[in-house]
Amino acid sequence: MEETAGLALFAAEVAKGEETDLGRAAALLGLIVEPEIDVEGCIGSLRELARTVEARRMGPVESVSSLFGENGFRGNDDDYYDPRNSFLHEVLARRLGIPISLSVVAIEVGRHAGIPVEGVPFPGHFLVRVRATGETVILDPFAGGQVLSDADLLTRMRAVTGRMGSLGPSELRRASKRQVLSRMLQNLKGIYLKSEQLAQGAAVQERLVVLNPDDAAEVRDRGLIYARLGRVAEAEADLLDYMRQRPGASDESAVRRVAEHLRKRRGPIN
Repeated sequence: MEETAGLALFAAEVAKGEETDLGRAAALLGLIVEPEIDVEGCIGSLRELARTVEARRMGPVESVSSLFGENGFRGNDDDYYDPRNSFLHEVLARRLGIPISLSVVAIEVGRHAGIPVEGVPFPGHFLVRVRATGETVILDPFAGGQVLSDADLLTRMRAVTGRMGSLGPSELRRASKRQVLSRMLQNLKGIYLKSEQLAQGAAVQERLVVLNPDDAAEVRDRGLIYARLGRVAEAEADLLDYMRQRPGASDESAVRRVAEHLRKRRGPIN
């Protein structure tokens, strides 16, 4: 499948807003690295895991925790920044991931099994919340589905932020599907740009622009990646668009210099 087709499929899915199928959208990210990935197979694997969980007839919390026990999903401590940890098809095949990708597995298996599971963008790393009858429990998928008490959460918050005090709505808010996908993509963006894998970085950044069309900084970043790839006209267009959207931005001078350099490379328009 051509990259443009993969991007179009992702764009069509996320255009559904909160009706977006999170599992399908996450699976579609795999087209960045594997053009022939079996997206429907990924969805089928999530449903099969849900059937396995349902067959055990456990409570909601125990059912979600079982993904990280009996079903073998775990955090990849040995190679945290391996990009495979962020692609759903790889996580399902290898049973290895990072907090956000393991949380997607928990959320989607929960959905197919009729268990309310939602993402929590907690400081430090992503968690999930399981809403059971009469209780709400926070789990850490990266730590084997560990149940976290309020005291555990406070300790983690202080370790990451240095802030003392009680937990508030900002720490325990529910992550939207768009926020979950953005977090997955931001992780990949950092990995690919740090390792100078610019083609993959551009594909990731294109999806971030699709997800966050009103975020001028994402357009700027796409333009900067295009510039490094030699995609001069596209890069210049993005950087000019950024400056139009953010007049007087703190980085305007630097962005303008890059845009002017690109214009000189492009030459006059006939």
